[in-house]
Amino acid sequence: MSRRRYRDPFRILTSPKAMYAFISIMFFLMVLKVALQIVERYYGEIILLLFMGIIGYYFYRRQQVFERLAFTRIATLTDREFELYWGDFFEFKGYKTQVTHQTSDQGADVIIEKDGIRTAIQAKKYSGSVGNGAIQEVVASKAYYRCQKAMVVTTGHFTKAAKELAAANDVELWDHDRVSVEVSKLPVK
Repeated sequence: MSRRRYRDPFRILTSPKAMYAFISIMFFLMVLKVALQIVERYYGEIILLLFMGIIGYYFYRRQQVFERLAFTRIATLTDREFELYWGDFFEFKGYKTQVTHQTSDQGADVIIEKDGIRTAIQAKKYSGSVGNGAIQEVVASKAYYRCQKAMVVTTGHFTKAAKELAAANDVELWDHDRVSVEVSKLPVK
């Protein structure tokens, strides 16, 4: 016959494990009580912090959009997506932007405005060289959209003649190298 062991309940309650469990529960309840008092006392401030957190999260997500559209991905965009990208890019930089209609855009794909200065932008997604045609189009659109400045943005490069025509008409040029520098300036995680 085996002997039955009877445990002493007092001994179980005074064991180290039981004491640690009791202390942990008491600590948790005290922290919960203090947290509830803080919430009750600083309700408005907590709501404000939550609101600021939501706004911060919005801008964080917006930043991630541009991280996904880093220069290596620009090459995979369609022509229209490339135009829309520059609208989003300049909006992110603080400009008021307007992306023109795909057809009958009168030579400008994006119109940006900051501090009362309007700029007409022609976006050309080329792997080769951009010639005079893009410069002529954006110069014509500058007057049509009542802009003070004009710019041509491309993934390619500009011909010598295009650079000369742009200089004569005060058109800012962003070629492959400048675009990669500007895109790399976007904030990263």
